[in-house]
Amino acid sequence: MSLKLISMGPIIVLAIFLAVFAVEASQTNGPVSYASHSANPSIVKDEVFIAKENGTQVEWRHIVLKGNNTQIGMAQAEIAQRDYGVNSLTRYADPVYGRARQTYMERNYPIMRERMKGIAMAYGLSPDNASFDTNTLPYDMGSLACSMIYFPPQTVANGHAITSRNLEWYLVPMDLYLSRTENATGNGTSSRNFLLEIYPDQGYSTLAIGSSDLNIVIDGLNSVGLGISLLVDEGMEPVLKMPLSGDRNSGIMSAQIDPARS
Repeated sequence: MSLKLISMGPIIVLAIFLAVFAVEASQTNGPVSYASHSANPSIVKDEVFIAKENGTQVEWRHIVLKGNNTQIGMAQAEIAQRDYGVNSLTRYADPVYGRARQTYMERNYPIMRERMKGIAMAYGLSPDNASFDTNTLPYDMGSLACSMIYFPPQTVANGHAITSRNLEWYLVPMDLYLSRTENATGNGTSSRNFLLEIYPDQGYSTLAIGSSDLNIVIDGLNSVGLGISLLVDEGMEPVLKMPLSGDRNSGIMSAQIDPARS
């Protein structure tokens, strides 16, 4: 089959107005108590507020997590399993890569290391498991192209900074795009998105949006005002040469430099 995808232009426009994130979150005990749909007490909220229906292509989920970072990692994994069908983790090419990543995180990114322990536990693995990648929770994953613009407060009428982002990608399953199948059914890449609030006991309270991996953010803003946007230029080589999880990955991914830990 010769794959001919329709050029849909900027088919996903994620306009994010991260104006005033609740700086109060760093001054109070966290978010307003929402009714939880999970037995895990660290999942304060997990609900779809824009569903795929009536011909729409994109879903948005609102997630609020509060607790220590091991609990937050476990909660992310439980949501990945229940709501996104992430039923297994990717295996490393050799446990030496898993151990190398754990050592790296313990030295340089201890908050992420704690979340990795929680992810492992949610999948019935030892917190020190080195055979499976507990650093990522990918779903509907594909390659990306994107751009963004930032308006400083002094350029905006209401005096609040505004970030607007454009994420351009095809709303087809990744396997179809890579010609691994002729079956066009299933979730397209970047079609199941989430708005995530995190209130950890260590690190900053954070508001973030993401897609295709519950442990990676695309844009985020923390409670002291640091914001990030993930941009990708896949016109540069290598493209799709290294899997996004498992295999020989052994350090930090650029997409994981999120403001909760910065």
